Amino acid sequence: MTQDTNPHADIRSKIMSGAAAGADRPVTPFDGSSWQNLSFNELLQRQFEVEHMIRWDLKNEEDVANTQRAVEGLLTFVWQMKVQARERGIANHGLIFQELLAMGSAQREGESIVTGLVDLSDLPQEELDGMIKQVEILRGIIRLKVQDASDLKTASATLKEAFSFFKSLATHAQEKGVSRFDMLEQLRNF
Repeated sequence: MTQDTNPHADIRSKIMSGAAAGADRPVTPFDGSSWQNLSFNELLQRQFEVEHMIRWDLKNEEDVANTQRAVEGLLTFVWQMKVQARERGIANHGLIFQELLAMGSAQREGESIVTGLVDLSDLPQEELDGMIKQVEILRGIIRLKVQDASDLKTASATLKEAFSFFKSLATHAQEKGVSRFDMLEQLRNF
């Protein structure tokens, strides 16, 4: 009887067997149509939360627009990782994220990530590069450590809250006839 010489083989097989559970569940795409329209009071409360969750400064209308676009893009990216995971027979899109993290420059010294479990070599290089860029944006825009599926779940909830905030901000701004940034300033000064 031969013994496996790779001490990590058992750990990797356990990760992959757990990752496969639920891989047949459908993935709901992010299309931007599902968001909670916040009242003024809810918007006021969420403004403080969002501005403390987001690292990017919101100093003008362009910053607000760019941040909203980034949040929407990141929600699409999370969906895209879930789709890629399902196509590979796994439910844990965190494994996709860790592969992308290892491929890019967003991995930070001392981080422990598991790689080599998911092969992404079938993706066109342009798509892979875009996904790696989204990993960097995600880790740069929100004030959370993001490196695995659990962190992605928290990040996704944060992004959904920010998305509802920005959509509601636009609605309230339009109702008042002001820019989103002017509406944000009103909330800041309330």
